[in-house]
Amino acid sequence: MRAVVVNFRGGFRTRRGDEVIIRLLEKFEGSLIGRKVIWLNPRAGSKVIGKIVAAHGGACYRARFRSGLPGWAVGSSVEIL
Repeated sequence: MRAVVVNFRGGFRTRRGDEVIIRLLEKFEGSLIGRKVIWLNPRAGSKVIGKIVAAHGGACYRARFRSGLPGWAVGSSVEIL
């Protein structure tokens, strides 16, 4: 299943580099909380593994990654297993 990184989680003055908001590209009935998320780095060919930790509104979810994502990852796609 595919999703897009929409933004980083953050408040008025802070941003969390290890948590992002993702939006699904396909309709899905049910819960995705606890599933793994993989972001592929097109520049280095490496991958960063994370996990969906909470829902965020209607069609979005919050994902926490083991290491932080770079700022240019906003708008890129991720794979949900």
